[in-house]
Amino acid sequence: MRKILYTLILVVFAFGVAEAQSVQITGLGNVIPGDGSNTPTTTDDTDFGTVVLGGSSVTHTFTVTNTDPNPLNFILVGLDNIAGSNPSDFSKTNISNPLLFGGQSATFDVTFDPNAPAGPKNAIVSIDVNGGFETHTFNIQGTATTPALAPEIDIIGNGVSIVNFDLTPSTVDNTDFGQVDVAAGSVTHTFTIANTGTAPLNLTGTPLVLISGGSGDFIVSNFPTTPVAPLSTTTFDITFDPSSTGAISANILIQNNDGDESNYLFSIAGEGTIATPEIDILGNGNSIANLDFSPSVTDDTDFGPVDVTAGSVTHTFTITNTGGAPLTLTGTPLVQISGGSGDFTVTNFPTTPIPAFSTTTFDITFDPSSIGIISANVLVQSDDADEANYVFSIQGEGTNIIPEPEMNLLDNTNAPLANGGSVDFGQADITSGSIPFTFTIENNGTGDLTLTDPSPYIIISGVDSADFVVTAVPSSPIAASSSTTFEITFNPTGSVLGIRTATVSIANDDADENPYTFNVFGEAIDTNEFAPLLITQYYEGAGNNKWIEVKNISQQTVSSGQYYLAMYSGINTSTNVISTNPPNESIAIGTMAPGDVILFRNASTSLPLAGNLGSATVVPTSVCTFDGNDVILISTSNAADCYSKRIDIVGVVRSGSPPIWGANKAFIKGCGTTEQPSLTFDATVSGATVIVNDYIEVSLDDVNNADPATNMALGTQSVGPTSWTTSWDNGVPDITKVAVINGTYSAGHGTFETCNLIVSASGNLNLNGSTNNYVYVLNDLSVNGNFTIGDTESLVTDEFTNISGSITKIENSTTLNNFRDFTYWSAPVNTTLASAFAGVDPNRIFEWRKPQNGDGYGFWDPASGTMTKARGYIAEAPSSTPDGGIHTVSFTGAPNSGLISIGLGVNDDGNPDTDFNLIGNPYPAAINIDDFITFSDGAFNNTAMDGTIWLWTHNTAISGGTSGDFLGDDYATYNLSGGTAAGSGGTVPTNNIGSGQGFFVRASSADNVWFNNIMILPGQNDQFFRETETKKKAATAERDRIWLNLESKTGGAFNQLLVGFFDEATDGVDRGYDGTRLSGAWISFYSKIEGNKYAIQGLGSFVLDKKVTLGFDTYIPDAMAYTISIANKEGALSSSDIYLVDNELGIVHDLNQGAYEFSTTGSGNFENRFTLQFTKATLDVDDLSIADNNFIVVNEENVLSVRSNNVITKLKVYDLTGRLLIDKKPNDTEYNITTQNIRKGTVLILNATFENGSEVSKKAIRY
Repeated sequence: MRKILYTLILVVFAFGVAEAQSVQITGLGNVIPGDGSNTPTTTDDTDFGTVVLGGSSVTHTFTVTNTDPNPLNFILVGLDNIAGSNPSDFSKTNISNPLLFGGQSATFDVTFDPNAPAGPKNAIVSIDVNGGFETHTFNIQGTATTPALAPEIDIIGNGVSIVNFDLTPSTVDNTDFGQVDVAAGSVTHTFTIANTGTAPLNLTGTPLVLISGGSGDFIVSNFPTTPVAPLSTTTFDITFDPSSTGAISANILIQNNDGDESNYLFSIAGEGTIATPEIDILGNGNSIANLDFSPSVTDDTDFGPVDVTAGSVTHTFTITNTGGAPLTLTGTPLVQISGGSGDFTVTNFPTTPIPAFSTTTFDITFDPSSIGIISANVLVQSDDADEANYVFSIQGEGTNIIPEPEMNLLDNTNAPLANGGSVDFGQADITSGSIPFTFTIENNGTGDLTLTDPSPYIIISGVDSADFVVTAVPSSPIAASSSTTFEITFNPTGSVLGIRTATVSIANDDADENPYTFNVFGEAIDTNEFAPLLITQYYEGAGNNKWIEVKNISQQTVSSGQYYLAMYSGINTSTNVISTNPPNESIAIGTMAPGDVILFRNASTSLPLAGNLGSATVVPTSVCTFDGNDVILISTSNAADCYSKRIDIVGVVRSGSPPIWGANKAFIKGCGTTEQPSLTFDATVSGATVIVNDYIEVSLDDVNNADPATNMALGTQSVGPTSWTTSWDNGVPDITKVAVINGTYSAGHGTFETCNLIVSASGNLNLNGSTNNYVYVLNDLSVNGNFTIGDTESLVTDEFTNISGSITKIENSTTLNNFRDFTYWSAPVNTTLASAFAGVDPNRIFEWRKPQNGDGYGFWDPASGTMTKARGYIAEAPSSTPDGGIHTVSFTGAPNSGLISIGLGVNDDGNPDTDFNLIGNPYPAAINIDDFITFSDGAFNNTAMDGTIWLWTHNTAISGGTSGDFLGDDYATYNLSGGTAAGSGGTVPTNNIGSGQGFFVRASSADNVWFNNIMILPGQNDQFFRETETKKKAATAERDRIWLNLESKTGGAFNQLLVGFFDEATDGVDRGYDGTRLSGAWISFYSKIEGNKYAIQGLGSFVLDKKVTLGFDTYIPDAMAYTISIANKEGALSSSDIYLVDNELGIVHDLNQGAYEFSTTGSGNFENRFTLQFTKATLDVDDLSIADNNFIVVNEENVLSVRSNNVITKLKVYDLTGRLLIDKKPNDTEYNITTQNIRKGTVLILNATFENGSEVSKKAIRY
């Protein structure tokens, strides 16, 4: 489905018109004409002056200002391009703040960096406004000149430029040679002379490199060459070979023909040293300071706890010589230990001497002989001058560690099973069923774990202990860090059905978990799995609409009369009656081949219709007279032993009166049920509430409207899942069947529903075909292959559907003017903006940031990262999108489902126009926005928003001519009253909001709004609001409503309003029924409630004497004719009189006869200009406090003389078209109006306003 276009100039409070969206450009504070007519000059920085080719560039800063005086009105400006004769010689930066409110400014830079050849350079700067709908241009120029030929010297050390007269040596540029041994060392550094100029560089010194100072310790060991060609280099080497200790410095001088650096001078330095050894000892990679008497695990001087009987720990230490001379270890032995009672020993000695900058290691072993803390000192002697005796402390703790076991238990899923926990074995058939579970005993301790009871070690106790049997025995003992397994099988015994419980106990020698116990339970059922017939569907509708579906699930033919379908009703269903009495009604079941289905029905049934039934044989029977509290069964007998010979049963058997379990309900066997006959009816009874467990409950409507090929339909039943490779292999899926996609399933194959959907690794569910088709998943969705949903298709899930894997949901925009057009989006899956909007400039994706509380309107903020569920976003299209193209977005990720909320922000400033929030439909399917507005579910409701949504649309401008001068942007509005279109001929939005759509709501409190799967409209994702409808919409019930259009006669200005009458509404402000007029259009048409303007007004129930005040505002500055017409009407208004009263001109017009036309002389606000009413009306002149004979008009040549007993404060004269000819303020009781410029014979309407506020209207003719 195509989305409506949106532009970033939107704001959810009204913003101005074209003249309020103008832009002013300045340079150096001077205005630059934006029409391309300017001549570049230095006074406004449009002339960049002269720049040398290859030299420094010149940057000028310009300012863009939104000149609209209204601070609420804003525009989007963008620096489009630089064109003209030499665009490549100029470059631009983006505008610092592209979103400008009224009065705000932003800057951008233009840089002149010319390319060859030299000469004048000219270009044109273009600035677009609102995505290109307004463009401003101005001329710029500069001059490029050829640089003069000259050498330019630079000297570089270590890749870093050495500034001339740099007298501070540094290692960064190699002018500091560092420390060098006077006995055996020298260091050579290479320096580079670069000529960055345009003429050869001559080195003129003798020698070429002069060294002064340094006592001869610095020498030039390699001289440069001369001359040095332009943009070339040469090198020279300086060697530092100190003859004495201490700091030594010198100066380097290079003389040359550089005009301003002919003597290039810098300093060098170094230090002469005598090499000495330097000791450092490390443990665990960390230095141990000399005289460190605080042992630590960080440097391995703390050996930790060690068992005195069987333990020892060895730590390795490293001796490092960081000096320049060999380090000799002088101790005997080389490493000496004092203290520690011999518990610390050197088990590996270091070597000596240690060369400069080298290492050696030694090991110390801690083998404690007693319990407690044991300390010692380590001494390493050497010829290090200041650390000849290197001493540090070590310690450890002797312990008596007794190995202990530690028991842990895992259940059959390998999940931890706590001591005292429980395990559910599920259901097992009482005659033939058994369920084995395997458990794991882990020993996480340090000693053997022994199971102390006799084999089988596992003790099972409790009233039902006989039903749980140890069928595999664990081993004992269990070594440390090892495990063993055992098996318990649930095999219910006896004949009583229901829950069986027992306690499992494992005695062991774990001190704190002996015994290890857990509870087990399971349910004994009688599935009667070898019985051939199964009651697969129960249907009890209104009146006589009662059905029972029976299927032969065996591989054998059932002979006629071999089984009976029987019903017990009333007291006969009680335990002590049913077992000894025949049924109330019964019928012999006819011959059934394997897989056959027979439908038994009430003889007078009418629903479901034949077209919604499967192909099964239909048999009328009095058995189908049940009424919701009966027992229906299949038995080999229809006599007193019918119940005891049953093979399958539905209905509650208990003592006392029967509970109602099936009235007005339908139940089907299928996904998640046993799909086997059962001697018991699995139901949970609590008072009057009965929950049927082993059937799927479905609505009667679902059965009545079922596809006859699905299990949902009476007369069709296939057991087990169905798979698609090229067709369904086990019937068409519905919510009673698991569906597996193993091949390619395309949209053309149709809609389907399923309880669980599995898209296998080889599956390709390609629901992308411009259809209305959808997939509905009730319980589980697992996507291992590909699942693609097209623009108009949908994925529908339940609130509690479990989802794994990803889908791709495709969404399309409407036709774009160009790629700058914005579209509103909301993510239907969990994805990122970068993924969804691949190819879109990331700086052109925005979200509306509305603070949760506080003042301010909110603002557009660049958006990034993960798309928040239910948040609205706007984005441009990729720049590759052609004009007139569409933007296709692929949202890939886990589909959104379930209850979803998003917080709204609201201000506390008393102005509701600052409380708008941008949100969106979070699901991969359309939603019913009425359900969203009215949503309430316990603690969750949507009263935090005022009940109206606003959809911003961009109406495509008409190119060329003036017929589209006043086409513009506006909001389509919708609430419970209905919707209003945004443009002439545009779509009126309905309650259908398609997937991927963002929209505005207005917050009434800082709270969450909620979306829920119950809002989803399956199969209706093509009814997304757009400007051009392509499909006929489903008819909706008519209500008492009228839509009125206000249009300019030329230029295309348009506005629509809706007035409706509803039992649920009042004549005041009603949440969900009254929608505020938010307009950025040239004209605004509205009704009024309590002084506020509304695009939609919902009133109380319709009565003929209702009157509705209507107003309009126009921002068109020129004289203009307008029309008001009926766009649509429904309900009582379809046959009612519709009158429009022009309160300004005193004209009553029948809108049923056609549009009303009037004129204005320019822009203005006319808030009470019209009244909409539904009875024949005349002006209420007689009600005024001034009678007509007190207001006299005397018609004279070229003059109209007016007289009154009261002061006339305002006097307006119109012609019959509504054009205002004269507008005066006499403030007197007499006044003469000159009419010489009015054509003779013109009928004039004079409107007078008096000092007391009353008004009167008179007609006259210009003589």
